[in-house]
Amino acid sequence: MSKTRKRKTLTDSVCILCGLSEDDEFKYGEKMMEAKSKIAAHYYCLILSSGLWQQAEENEGLIGFRPEDIIREVSRASRLTCSFCKERGASIGCDIKSCRKIFHLPCALKNYCLLQFYGNYPSYCEQHRPQQTVGSSKMLNCEPLQCIMCFDDLVPEAAFCNLCTPCCCNWFHRHCLQKLALNFGLYFFRCPACNNKVDFQTEMLRMGIHIPQRDASWELEENAYEDLLQQYEHCDLEDCLCTHGRNFGSSKGRWTLVRCHCCGSAGAHVACARLRSKNDDWCCNDCQLYMPIQQKQSDSQEQHTRSEHSGK
Repeated sequence: MSKTRKRKTLTDSVCILCGLSEDDEFKYGEKMMEAKSKIAAHYYCLILSSGLWQQAEENEGLIGFRPEDIIREVSRASRLTCSFCKERGASIGCDIKSCRKIFHLPCALKNYCLLQFYGNYPSYCEQHRPQQTVGSSKMLNCEPLQCIMCFDDLVPEAAFCNLCTPCCCNWFHRHCLQKLALNFGLYFFRCPACNNKVDFQTEMLRMGIHIPQRDASWELEENAYEDLLQQYEHCDLEDCLCTHGRNFGSSKGRWTLVRCHCCGSAGAHVACARLRSKNDDWCCNDCQLYMPIQQKQSDSQEQHTRSEHSGK
């Protein structure tokens, strides 16, 4: 009796380049599988391999990497020994021509190699990786004690795990900035401290932060802005006069619900707010706390006038 052949899935498949089945987009990029050949690979393993190039369109193969080219790269790497784990299959090499170090992607991450995600996607070993010039007077003048994203302590010095921004000289953990870049994408990724974009992105790319060329994560969610289409329908005044309840609202007349013209997140019935019609402006109590004194006086006089008219 023949055994049923188990169908290969993306979850249990291993990356053909690094040999890991781990699916961790933060560390290795998206894990993907080519439909016909069933070849699985991490995105970072593909784009960082020294002998692999995109020879097809983005919608062909694995984001433009043809299966035959991937297999050829695996064959090339099978003859190369990783400088760190001493196992064969290392497909990434230090971009400095005089350097002979080669490594697997997981080994590169463990040994503080710097991987750049632009241009020809060069990689650098720990000895030759780009460094930040922290000794400049601009950087020495600031005395940060915490990463202003996670508020954990960090030592303000040139180290692989810490990065200093060129725009405002604030310090961050590398992994905090990488998480921010993956969530915000190229179009929204800015300095969290001063909102600079050009200088900040240029330095982050140089220092190995991957900034995906896509919209922010919240822009990609299905029906992400559906809540904005829903209007607030509730009377928030302490003394609601409507016998049908606070959630009742008619299309016209005394029980029409109006929203605060300042915040839009509070409501009141026309009658409860002593308005002449639903077209009159009404401001909730919370917004009145922050309203300029002149505006408060003007609104108070207008409200008094309305009360007189309603009493006649």
